[in-house]
Amino acid sequence: MTDMESKDTSKTNVSSTKHDPTYDTNLINKAVKKGSRDANFLDYAASLLDGMQFPAYKNNILEYVKNVTTDNEVIALFESLDGYIKFKDLYHVKKSA
Repeated sequence: MTDMESKDTSKTNVSSTKHDPTYDTNLINKAVKKGSRDANFLDYAASLLDGMQFPAYKNNILEYVKNVTTDNEVIALFESLDGYIKFKDLYHVKKSA
């Protein structure tokens, strides 16, 4: 075995890195549950989108909402939206939340 072969441990070592989750799934679940039971919560969340330009994707909606509120539960509700859908209008968002 050469010196080069003895120093290469990349094939025998296993390493890991901790990544923080992008979203708080517990908070998202709590927000969705609240939204399904509390029409006032949904109406309030939807009212925050007044003035938003549609059509819009989830990331556009989240960016907008984060500029108008710091309410983590409301933000979490919008984080539950499907990131692949282009929402046509506020009604489309309300039906999806």
